[in-house]
Amino acid sequence: MRGLNTQKKGKWLVYGTGSVAKQALGFAALAELPVSLAGRNAISVHRLATANGVPGQKLDLDEDIKAALQGYLGILNLAGPYQTTAPRLLEASLKAGIHYVDVSNDLSSHKLAWASHGRATTAGIGIVAGAGMGTCHSELLLNLLAQRANAELLEATLIMLPSGSSHKSSAVQASYAALLSEDGAEIKDHILRAVRGVERVHRLESWAGVGAGIVMATGDIVAISQTLPMKNISVMAAVDADPSRVRVLFDQLTCDARRKPLDQVGAPPNQQWEQQLTQAETQPQVRLLGEITTRSGQSVRGQLIAGSGTSAAAAGAVEVARAISENGLVGTHTAYQVLAGRMPLAKPSPRVVILDH
Repeated sequence: MRGLNTQKKGKWLVYGTGSVAKQALGFAALAELPVSLAGRNAISVHRLATANGVPGQKLDLDEDIKAALQGYLGILNLAGPYQTTAPRLLEASLKAGIHYVDVSNDLSSHKLAWASHGRATTAGIGIVAGAGMGTCHSELLLNLLAQRANAELLEATLIMLPSGSSHKSSAVQASYAALLSEDGAEIKDHILRAVRGVERVHRLESWAGVGAGIVMATGDIVAISQTLPMKNISVMAAVDADPSRVRVLFDQLTCDARRKPLDQVGAPPNQQWEQQLTQAETQPQVRLLGEITTRSGQSVRGQLIAGSGTSAAAAGAVEVARAISENGLVGTHTAYQVLAGRMPLAKPSPRVVILDH
C-alpha cells in the first residue's frame, strides 16, 4: 500500500557510524537525498558528520528518542547488532510517525517488522527490514529463479558464501557470532520452526562447490516467504569442510561464538582497521547460491554475483529511502517489493547467473 506520508523534501536520519553508514552518506549525496547523522558514540558521529558535511548528533537508544525524531521523514538504521537497535528504533519510529528502514538480516528484526504491519498502517508509515545484500539480494536471486521455473513452487534453498574479507566491524562480528550460536530456523510445511544442534549441518550437493551448509536463522526466510510463499524455505551458511567434520566440531564452534565480546560495539573506529577495510576485496564475486524446486520435481539453480556487501547494504538502504520519499509507503514491505530488483546506485549492479534449467 502506497501513497501516504509522501514528502519528497523530507530529511532522513542515518543512525550508525560504521562502514555501511559511511558509504550510505556518500550514496545519499549522489541521490540528492537529504540526511542527518546520529549514533551512540559522539566522537564517531562528529568525525563522520564533519567529513560528509551533514548535521550530526549523539543519540542514546537507552533514552526516549521520540522528540529527537521529530521533523524527519524516516530513519535509516545502519547500526548493529540489530537484535538490540531494531526494536528500539522501530518502536520510536512508530511513536514518532516516521518511516523505518534497516539493512538487518536478523530473524527477530524481520519478525518484529511484519508483526508491526498493522501499527504502521494505522500510523501511515512504511517499514522495510533487510535492504542490504541479505535480504534484498536474496529475494532478487530467488525471484528470478522462480520466474525461470515458471511452475508451481515447492521449496527454496539459499546458500550464503564467505565474503573472503577478514576485516569486519565489531558489530558485524557480533551479529555473525549470534547467528552461529543461536538455533537455526527454516520454514517446513509452511511453518517456521527451530533447527537445533547438529541437525543444522547439511551435506551440500557438488554444484555448490563447498562441502557443508549450516542452517541459519536469518531474516531471508521471512522476506522470501513474503514474496515467494513456498512449502519449504531454508537458508544456510557455506562451510568448506566435510559435513561429518563440522558435526564433530559443531558444539565447540557454537560455544566459541557465544563468547564473542560485544563491549567494542559502538566504540570509535580503529584507524588501522579502516585502512585495511578500504583495501579489502570488493571485486564482483559469487556471494549467494540459490535453488528453486517445483512441485513437479524441476530444479532451477543460480548464483548472484555482486561487489562488496557493505556497499550493497549502503546502496540498498538509500535506494529504499529514495523510493519512499518519491512514492510514499504504508505498512511493512520487503526491500524487493519496494525496489523490484532495481538498484542503480550499487556499483557494480548485482547480476544473477542461471546455472541450469
